[in-house]
Amino acid sequence: MPDAPTAAASLLWTAGWDSTFRLLEALLVRRRVVQPYYLIDPERPSTPEELHAMQRVRSAVTARFPGAAGSLHETRIWNGVDIRPDAEITARYLRLKSRSHLGGQYDWLARFADQQGLWDLELAIHRDDRAAAFLAPHVVLCDGGGDPYYKLRADPPDADLRLFERFRFPVFDKTKRDMQRIAAAEGFGDVLELTWFCHLPTSQGLPCGTCNPCRYTIEEGLGRRIPFKGRLRFHRRRLVKQFKRPFRAAARLAGLGR
Repeated sequence: MPDAPTAAASLLWTAGWDSTFRLLEALLVRRRVVQPYYLIDPERPSTPEELHAMQRVRSAVTARFPGAAGSLHETRIWNGVDIRPDAEITARYLRLKSRSHLGGQYDWLARFADQQGLWDLELAIHRDDRAAAFLAPHVVLCDGGGDPYYKLRADPPDADLRLFERFRFPVFDKTKRDMQRIAAAEGFGDVLELTWFCHLPTSQGLPCGTCNPCRYTIEEGLGRRIPFKGRLRFHRRRLVKQFKRPFRAAARLAGLGR
């Protein structure tokens, strides 16, 4: 497993806040060549919005930072349905998922990296991500030739954590608001605002406020990025859940439900 930095930063780019922050940081601050990868999830209706956001970011980089634009390679795009099954990798994912929430993307991202022979693929897991809870005790900080990143330790105590062994985590110690502050200080905050995150955009092409990425965006302090109606839907749903919780507990005690 190589430790030295590659000439290009190979990055899984979703056009979201975290991976776009890393793309811009690598490109504009670390002066790296960046090779983005994008995997199409056929079950997610936000793919057109994500591709449009990528184009917006590229256009902004070309206009604002023409000297760096040539270091941003064309995105290599794969369809998720073309990733072959791998029973061992999926079994690792399912065992980890049985302990706590873990997004299904980590199964097929791990299979993709394995099938492409990639050992240093950057994954923008940040400090508040659910996956960080699995990894935090088992990652080490690497210098990266002045471009630091975290990676899974060579001898994780749980073999299932090897689901993440082919990845690097360059924003692992940052929150979304940390990224916002850094982007503003480095002069690319406006470009970061061009990103997309919602998995279930409304018919008007706006963030819904209720899908997981929208919820995380609000909970992690960037709710301003969601229109008022979307934030209203988020708070309404949360309020309904809070009211339902004691009634469900009472029903269980009365033997009326699970």
